[in-house]
Amino acid sequence: DYSQLANMPVFKELDSLYNWPWESVAEAVWKRYENVPKFPQRKKVENLEQILVDAGSKAVFKRQITYDYSQLANIPVLQGALGSLSDFKMTEEIEFNWARKELKVTASYVSPEKQVKYNEVSFFKVDPESENGKRTVMRQSGFSTVDLIFGMQQLGEHFCEQVYNFNFKQNHEADVALLNEFPRLADHADGAEACPAFIRNMFPDQFKPPPAASVDG
Repeated sequence: DYSQLANMPVFKELDSLYNWPWESVAEAVWKRYENVPKFPQRKKVENLEQILVDAGSKAVFKRQITYDYSQLANIPVLQGALGSLSDFKMTEEIEFNWARKELKVTASYVSPEKQVKYNEVSFFKVDPESENGKRTVMRQSGFSTVDLIFGMQQLGEHFCEQVYNFNFKQNHEADVALLNEFPRLADHADGAEACPAFIRNMFPDQFKPPPAASVDG
């Protein structure tokens, strides 16, 4: 609950709806490629770590995303405080919980001098009002902390809010474009609580196929 965080500008919660099942949306989020037509400002995606947690019931992926946000704040003095806006590096953590059909994406940034901190969380789940779970809802929330000199404070806070709204719009548009291009992304054949195939494929040692049944001669 970000409203409990004192002295931190809390962004307005934003909601979006996907007309696809959770498994497909989760895979589209994982496949947020760089330099896509609907989000060309997402310049580079680097995978850092992938682990299974909670006895193999959840997967966590960490990656670094490089963005070009120079169009959001073409102010040289602000760029000096934030670092390069054309190579703006965020750390992203994606947590898949396939048994509960929940996906959490946390994006964070800390400026070189730690004067600006940004946190953005997107939470995806099955739309409770959809028939047979064929739709997915997403809620984005977040906050920032900005500690800059007088005159720069509001510029920094405004930039963070711009990033927050920009990411919401562009990520959704890029996700939908990918889902339209590949309408059957995910494998749904293994039951409601099964780990999606694209995750199993990334952990081949943990998700080994069962041995083939012997055939008596």
